[in-house]
Amino acid sequence: WHYVTSGLSQLYSPEEVKKLPKDEIENMYSAWGHEFVISSKHHEDWPSEILFFLVKHFVLDNAPRRFQKGSRIPLGGPIKRNTKSKLDHLVCTFSGDYPADVLLPGGHCEMLHVTGVTTAEVNRAKQWGPGPGGSTILTNVLQRYGIGLVSIPDRDCLTTKPDFNNIWRETEDELESEWKTNGWTGEGKANS
Repeated sequence: WHYVTSGLSQLYSPEEVKKLPKDEIENMYSAWGHEFVISSKHHEDWPSEILFFLVKHFVLDNAPRRFQKGSRIPLGGPIKRNTKSKLDHLVCTFSGDYPADVLLPGGHCEMLHVTGVTTAEVNRAKQWGPGPGGSTILTNVLQRYGIGLVSIPDRDCLTTKPDFNNIWRETEDELESEWKTNGWTGEGKANS
Protein backbone atom coordinates (compact mmCIF):
# COMPACT_ATOMS: atom_id res chain seq x y z
CA TRP A 1 0.00 0.00 0.00
CA HIS A 2 1.32 3.44 -0.92
CA TYR A 3 0.08 6.56 0.89
CA VAL A 4 0.81 9.99 -0.60
CA THR A 5 0.42 13.55 0.66
CA SER A 6 -1.32 16.11 -1.49
CA GLY A 7 -1.04 19.88 -1.38
CA LEU A 8 2.58 20.51 -0.35
CA SER A 9 3.65 21.07 -3.93
CA GLN A 10 0.86 22.80 -5.83
CA LEU A 11 -0.34 25.80 -3.88
CA TYR A 12 -0.75 28.08 -6.86
CA SER A 13 -4.18 28.61 -8.37
CA PRO A 14 -4.51 27.97 -12.11
CA GLU A 15 -4.78 31.75 -12.62
CA GLU A 16 -1.50 32.38 -10.74
CA VAL A 17 0.30 29.67 -12.72
CA LYS A 18 -0.76 31.27 -16.01
CA LYS A 19 0.95 34.53 -14.93
CA LEU A 20 4.32 32.81 -14.30
CA PRO A 21 6.88 32.78 -17.14
CA LYS A 22 7.22 29.24 -18.58
CA ASP A 23 11.02 29.17 -18.26
CA GLU A 24 10.73 30.25 -14.61
CA ILE A 25 8.34 27.39 -13.83
CA GLU A 26 10.71 24.82 -15.32
CA ASN A 27 13.51 25.97 -12.97
CA MET A 28 11.66 26.36 -9.68
CA TYR A 29 10.10 24.18 -7.02
CA SER A 30 6.37 24.25 -6.72
CA ALA A 31 5.45 25.51 -3.21
CA TRP A 32 7.46 23.42 -0.71
CA GLY A 33 8.78 21.33 -3.56
CA HIS A 34 7.84 17.85 -2.48
CA GLU A 35 5.19 15.36 -1.52
CA PHE A 36 5.75 12.41 0.80
CA VAL A 37 5.05 8.76 0.11
CA ILE A 38 5.07 5.96 2.70
CA SER A 39 4.42 2.26 2.10
CA SER A 40 3.04 -0.47 4.34
CA LYS A 41 2.39 -4.17 3.84
CA HIS A 42 -1.32 -3.81 4.62
CA HIS A 43 -4.01 -1.15 4.56
CA GLU A 44 -3.73 0.55 7.98
CA ASP A 45 -4.33 3.93 9.65
CA TRP A 46 -0.81 4.66 10.92
CA PRO A 47 0.71 5.62 7.51
CA SER A 48 -1.85 8.42 7.15
CA GLU A 49 -1.01 9.60 10.67
CA ILE A 50 2.70 9.74 9.77
CA LEU A 51 1.96 11.78 6.64
CA PHE A 52 -0.23 14.13 8.69
CA PHE A 53 2.69 14.54 11.13
CA LEU A 54 4.94 15.54 8.21
CA VAL A 55 2.39 17.94 6.69
CA LYS A 56 1.91 19.67 10.09
CA HIS A 57 5.64 20.46 10.02
CA PHE A 58 5.12 22.65 6.95
CA VAL A 59 1.78 24.14 7.85
CA LEU A 60 2.45 24.99 11.50
CA ASP A 61 6.20 25.69 11.61
CA ASN A 62 7.17 29.30 10.86
CA ALA A 63 10.43 28.21 9.24
CA PRO A 64 9.97 24.61 8.12
CA ARG A 65 13.05 22.59 7.22
CA ARG A 66 13.07 21.46 3.60
CA PHE A 67 13.61 17.72 3.45
CA GLN A 68 15.56 16.00 0.70
CA LYS A 69 16.91 12.59 -0.20
CA GLY A 70 18.99 11.46 2.78
CA SER A 71 17.14 13.50 5.42
CA ARG A 72 16.52 11.66 8.68
CA ILE A 73 13.44 12.63 10.67
CA PRO A 74 12.86 11.72 14.34
CA LEU A 75 9.24 10.85 15.12
CA GLY A 76 9.39 11.35 18.88
CA GLY A 77 7.87 7.90 19.44
CA PRO A 78 6.95 4.69 17.63
CA ILE A 79 5.85 4.89 14.01
CA LYS A 80 2.61 3.19 15.02
CA ARG A 81 1.17 4.88 18.11
CA ASN A 82 0.46 2.84 21.24
CA THR A 83 2.76 0.01 20.16
CA LYS A 84 6.25 -1.11 21.06
CA SER A 85 7.47 -0.59 17.50
CA LYS A 86 11.19 0.05 17.34
CA LEU A 87 10.74 2.23 14.25
CA ASP A 88 10.97 5.78 15.56
CA HIS A 89 12.62 7.67 12.69
CA LEU A 90 12.04 8.17 9.00
CA VAL A 91 14.66 8.27 6.29
CA CYS A 92 13.91 10.09 3.02
CA THR A 93 14.85 8.55 -0.31
CA PHE A 94 13.63 8.18 -3.88
CA SER A 95 11.81 5.07 -5.05
CA GLY A 96 12.42 3.36 -8.34
CA ASP A 97 8.69 2.57 -8.49
CA TYR A 98 7.70 6.07 -9.61
CA PRO A 99 9.44 9.25 -10.86
CA ALA A 100 11.49 11.11 -8.24
CA ASP A 101 10.82 14.47 -9.90
CA VAL A 102 7.51 15.57 -11.36
CA LEU A 103 6.99 18.83 -13.26
CA LEU A 104 3.68 20.32 -12.17
CA PRO A 105 2.05 23.42 -13.68
CA GLY A 106 3.60 25.48 -10.85
CA GLY A 107 7.11 23.96 -10.84
CA HIS A 108 9.02 20.85 -9.80
CA CYS A 109 7.95 18.41 -7.10
CA GLU A 110 10.19 15.73 -5.58
CA MET A 111 8.39 12.57 -4.51
CA LEU A 112 10.18 11.77 -1.24
CA HIS A 113 9.63 8.23 -0.07
CA VAL A 114 9.88 7.99 3.73
CA THR A 115 10.72 4.67 5.36
CA GLY A 116 10.53 3.79 9.03
CA VAL A 117 13.84 2.96 10.69
CA THR A 118 15.14 2.53 14.24
CA THR A 119 17.30 4.85 16.33
CA ALA A 120 20.19 2.36 16.15
CA GLU A 121 19.92 2.21 12.34
CA VAL A 122 19.91 6.01 12.12
CA ASN A 123 22.91 6.20 14.46
CA ARG A 124 24.79 3.79 12.19
CA ALA A 125 23.96 6.01 9.20
CA LYS A 126 25.18 9.07 11.11
CA GLN A 127 28.51 7.35 11.84
CA TRP A 128 29.22 7.45 8.12
CA GLY A 129 29.04 11.24 8.23
CA PRO A 130 26.67 14.22 8.27
CA GLY A 131 25.79 14.02 4.58
CA PRO A 132 23.15 11.87 2.88
CA GLY A 133 25.59 9.02 2.17
CA GLY A 134 24.82 7.15 5.39
CA SER A 135 21.10 7.30 4.67
CA THR A 136 21.68 5.99 1.15
CA ILE A 137 23.71 3.11 2.56
CA LEU A 138 20.92 2.43 5.08
CA THR A 139 18.18 2.30 2.44
CA ASN A 140 20.32 -0.05 0.36
CA VAL A 141 20.86 -2.27 3.42
CA LEU A 142 17.07 -2.36 3.89
CA GLN A 143 16.83 -3.56 0.28
CA ARG A 144 19.42 -6.28 0.87
CA TYR A 145 17.45 -7.59 3.84
CA GLY A 146 14.32 -7.79 1.67
CA ILE A 147 12.53 -4.97 3.51
CA GLY A 148 12.88 -2.49 0.69
CA LEU A 149 11.12 0.81 1.28
CA VAL A 150 8.16 -0.71 3.13
CA SER A 151 7.73 0.44 6.72
CA ILE A 152 7.05 -2.61 8.91
CA PRO A 153 6.26 -1.47 12.47
CA ASP A 154 6.83 -4.87 14.08
CA ARG A 155 10.19 -5.65 12.46
CA ASP A 156 13.32 -6.06 14.54
CA CYS A 157 16.18 -3.59 14.46
CA LEU A 158 18.65 -4.66 11.78
CA THR A 159 21.69 -3.71 13.84
CA THR A 160 20.99 -6.71 16.11
CA LYS A 161 21.36 -9.19 13.25
CA PRO A 162 24.65 -11.16 13.34
CA ASP A 163 25.50 -10.30 9.72
CA PHE A 164 24.52 -6.61 9.90
CA ASN A 165 28.05 -5.17 10.09
CA ASN A 166 29.21 -7.30 7.15
CA ILE A 167 26.22 -6.33 5.02
CA TRP A 168 26.70 -2.67 5.95
CA ARG A 169 30.40 -2.73 5.01
CA GLU A 170 29.74 -4.53 1.70
CA THR A 171 27.00 -2.05 0.81
CA GLU A 172 29.15 0.91 1.88
CA ASP A 173 32.11 -0.31 -0.21
CA GLU A 174 29.91 -0.87 -3.29
CA LEU A 175 28.27 2.56 -3.05
CA GLU A 176 31.49 4.43 -2.30
CA SER A 177 33.13 2.77 -5.32
CA GLU A 178 30.17 3.83 -7.48
CA TRP A 179 30.27 7.37 -6.07
CA LYS A 180 34.03 7.67 -6.71
CA THR A 181 33.48 6.57 -10.31
CA ASN A 182 30.99 9.43 -10.58
CA GLY A 183 33.48 11.99 -9.19
CA TRP A 184 32.84 11.83 -5.42
CA THR A 185 35.88 12.97 -3.43
CA GLY A 186 34.88 11.68 0.01
CA GLU A 187 33.09 14.88 0.99
CA GLY A 188 30.47 14.32 3.68
CA LYS A 189 32.07 11.17 5.08
CA ALA A 190 33.42 11.23 8.62
CA ASN A 191 37.21 10.71 8.73
CA SER A 192 37.62 10.81 4.95
